[in-house]
Amino acid sequence: PSSEDVSKCTTLHQMVSPTISAPPDLDIAQIGETFLQLIGMSPEEAALFSETVDWTTTLIVPIPRYSTTYQEVSVDGVKGTLILQKDYVPKYMLLWIKADIVYVLSGPGNGSTALAIADSLE
Repeated sequence: PSSEDVSKCTTLHQMVSPTISAPPDLDIAQIGETFLQLIGMSPEEAALFSETVDWTTTLIVPIPRYSTTYQEVSVDGVKGTLILQKDYVPKYMLLWIKADIVYVLSGPGNGSTALAIADSLE
């Protein structure tokens, strides 16, 4: 398929939630916050985002800095993160963890599209 065809696809990925083991004196949260800054978040954005994350069980997903917004949403009875990218064709990525499984739903459309699809999953 061409890249144009792929940009019109909706995908769902599932994987076992990762876990991190580290020495007790290693500040995993600080490492996560620093990584967020490296991928484009301001120190303030990284600190705010880090307050909502358990870094020992969270998969790090790079979020493009420009033309992108993210927000916490309720999906499948748990908290998730909805990432919206404004491009030629608006795109979304919806991430959530339930029962130690990471779900990533992505495709063309907006937040309503993402949540409607996620709510239809069984």
